[in-house]
Amino acid sequence: GENNTDMDVGVDGVYTRLSHLEHRLAFLRTLLELSNARVSTSQVDVLWDTLTQLPATEQQRNKGFTWFELVLQSAFTREALEPVAEHLFTNLLCKGNIAEQSEQGFTLFRFSMKFVNWRKGAFHESNHEGGEKQGFVVKSFDLMGTKELWEIAVGAEHDTVATEACIFLNELHQSLSGALQHRVAEKREEFIANCMRYMLQAAEGFAGEA
Repeated sequence: GENNTDMDVGVDGVYTRLSHLEHRLAFLRTLLELSNARVSTSQVDVLWDTLTQLPATEQQRNKGFTWFELVLQSAFTREALEPVAEHLFTNLLCKGNIAEQSEQGFTLFRFSMKFVNWRKGAFHESNHEGGEKQGFVVKSFDLMGTKELWEIAVGAEHDTVATEACIFLNELHQSLSGALQHRVAEKREEFIANCMRYMLQAAEGFAGEA
């Protein structure tokens, strides 16, 4: 019937729409892994629209966000997106109304922000011997995505997303490399000023809605 949701009725009597999407996305990741293909800018634009903008439900869009993150995370598929990772982050993830991001959308934003800044040498992530992530070091104050991260921290519609963005901002601020320590006082004042400015903007927004 017209009122059926993604989760309750299978479109062919076996799989739901969401299950079909999961299987196809897994198949696409397998193709990227086995073919050593490289995704072009135009192709990633189509993938982004198809997987995260056009789907009718948030569940389907979240599957798209997760797919991009899994491709970037895996050593077997990362190279397929690496040449267009900066385009994906700056021209797709950071555009539009990022305050409406879901938790999965922000998880992709956070990972991509780390990834693109790591590629340009502004970010370093270290691991324990067993491969477990130990932490990261910020090697430059000029991080791509900082402005958008602030906007998410202050204006996110989902409380969990806003909280995660605030946590990430604090982690970045507290993880500066030794080479940047001589500018910590200056940047701390800037950090506090940004906090106050965005809090004021948020308060004005709440007042306007009242």
